[in-house]
Amino acid sequence: MTKLHGARHAVLPDRIETGTYAMAVAMAGGDILLQNSRPELLQAALDVIARTGVTSRRQSRHPHRPQRTHLAPVEVTTAPFPEFPTDLQASSWR
Repeated sequence: MTKLHGARHAVLPDRIETGTYAMAVAMAGGDILLQNSRPELLQAALDVIARTGVTSRRQSRHPHRPQRTHLAPVEVTTAPFPEFPTDLQASSWR
């Protein structure tokens, strides 16, 4: 019988939670540093935010510091990963 051994695993940051914070702050006109988030997991959400007129800058491993100049409505289509997540649809700009 084979024995089990320990392992190390890093839990991925939640893209829905991160995307919700990013959108809320972008709409409110604030500033947030999403520390230890993974931009490749929420690129579709960041793309939608950018289409609304909110720009973000990356700082090393931290993907999002929104800079709001204006907000424009956008159409959003949801799809499975890596596209825009259905669970962020309610937080979209329409």
